Amino acid sequence: MAADNTIVVCPSDITRSANRGIFDLVLRRLLLMGLVLVSLASCSSFEDSLPPDLAVVVDEVRSEMITALPRLAECVSEATIEHAWELDDRAQYLPESGTVIVRVPATEPQLRVSIVHELAYHVDLGCELAPRRAFLKSQGFVHGTTWKDGPSWEQTPSEQFAVAVALVVTGSNDSLRPVTIDEDTDALIKKWGS
Repeated sequence: MAADNTIVVCPSDITRSANRGIFDLVLRRLLLMGLVLVSLASCSSFEDSLPPDLAVVVDEVRSEMITALPRLAECVSEATIEHAWELDDRAQYLPESGTVIVRVPATEPQLRVSIVHELAYHVDLGCELAPRRAFLKSQGFVHGTTWKDGPSWEQTPSEQFAVAVALVVTGSNDSLRPVTIDEDTDALIKKWGS
């Protein structure tokens, strides 16, 4: 302030003030994004007995699924993921508890596909979010086709849906039981999940 109580502002003070405001805004947004990521990470549910290397894969896969299909973030975060040393299949979904069980040991790529495949069942059965009618149409199923029945595993709509979700999220088809997912279905899954 000058002696006569007038305020003197230098142009450099205005620039510093504007830069400081932008800096504060960016810093606040980064902190908020960090809090959101921490809260999403804390939503991950799995048994304390999950092997550490599997826990890392589970967290990465869940994060990849939420990134690829953000609409499903809450649903995917709610599922519990456990492991079993013996299981009839590579993975299994228990709808009554919202639990995905993966058989270990397994290769990391197979674990990733299996986890997303089973989380797709959780999205469908646990959260009732699957776009069943649109999916059936995009995959060329005839009117009246039931969701959970097919002449074979590969020809069952619910299985094809889980494969399509895994393909969108991981970029990989099931190497042991590949299913053809056409471009329309791929686009449908991406649009529905965004």
